[in-house]
Amino acid sequence: SGMRHVPKLLELVTVLVCCKIASSSSANAESHLGIEGEGGEHDHDRMPDAMQNNDPMPVTDLAENKVAMNTNAFEIMDDLMMRSITLLTAYKVQHGGNRPSFTASSNLTETADFSARYAWELQLKNAVKASDNPNGTGRENAVEADLASELLVTTLQLYSDHAKNFDLIESEYHMLSHYILSFPTFSDVSVKVLTLKTLEYVCTGLAGANSLMPLRVATEVFCSGCKFLLRVAASSKADCQNDPGGKGDYNDEDGDDEIAAALELAGQDLQMLCDTLVKLLEFDENVGHVMLDCGLFGSKVDEIYNLIMTSIKGMETEMALPFSEEKEGVDAGDITMGYSHSSDASPENDAVNVDISDCNPTPRSSTKMDTIYACFCRILRLVARQQGARAVVEENGG
Repeated sequence: SGMRHVPKLLELVTVLVCCKIASSSSANAESHLGIEGEGGEHDHDRMPDAMQNNDPMPVTDLAENKVAMNTNAFEIMDDLMMRSITLLTAYKVQHGGNRPSFTASSNLTETADFSARYAWELQLKNAVKASDNPNGTGRENAVEADLASELLVTTLQLYSDHAKNFDLIESEYHMLSHYILSFPTFSDVSVKVLTLKTLEYVCTGLAGANSLMPLRVATEVFCSGCKFLLRVAASSKADCQNDPGGKGDYNDEDGDDEIAAALELAGQDLQMLCDTLVKLLEFDENVGHVMLDCGLFGSKVDEIYNLIMTSIKGMETEMALPFSEEKEGVDAGDITMGYSHSSDASPENDAVNVDISDCNPTPRSSTKMDTIYACFCRILRLVARQQGARAVVEENGG
């Protein structure tokens, strides 16, 4: 069936999810429906007490009718989700048919790194496609986007129908966690916005909801995105198209313009996720504790620091390139900066002493790393204010 039948199907699923599973006990059925005993005689003892005393029957709480009593019916939506979201399909292909795991022992960092790599592949392909066809409609993935949106809207409706539904459904199917993991790979901005709004609603509007796993996934996706995009942005010659993550299939035909366009769009996605995490950090200090538990002030900040320092060293080498290109046979690493220019280098010393003005360095007012670095620093600043953050830093030797 086509997309036009999906809303009706999902409407049926919501009804099935909230249906109470019938008891197999015949005695239970008799107590609710029958007043006849064996042999067809009136069995007064089997009647509910309220009926025996002519009291009005107890009124069922209408809200309880919206509790997800039959979560097995959610299998339909889970199957549609796994088939409609391209990241989940790709993950299963590359992991022997296994889907992402969201258990306490799962390696969420590795899973989020896969998401970051796959998202970059999609961004780069879309940038190349946009460059080749500027007048394209961009609706090639419309069906997948519409289905992903319909599924999430239906899930959000179930979560809002009753406070218990989130824990009942999410603990088994991890619907929201899957969407957050796939966030950077969605081509439709509306699906991205809806994913983040759902996360905000669960964390701020559902009292008592166990949102630990979705928050952990959001933290890992954010940090993996920062690391991967910093690797891309750190290359002044944009040679990261040859796969900075080490597992892609890029080639030298991808141009600098496409890299820049993909990097800008990926930076916007990172900014959206950062804004949501900032809101949650300001609303609930427990969000900061989740991020600390994920190693934000440990291995993650160390990796970001190392990437930035590597980039700085690359810029210093780049500043010497104009001179080294003019002097054939002189390697940039053999150049030492000085304040006088020696026309004849000493035979005993292979290094060339040059006036720093010969290199004509041009200070940069901005770099491609700025947006990514700014996002990461915003999160660090808020988490650092959390109680216990200092102890974590000291424990990691910070």
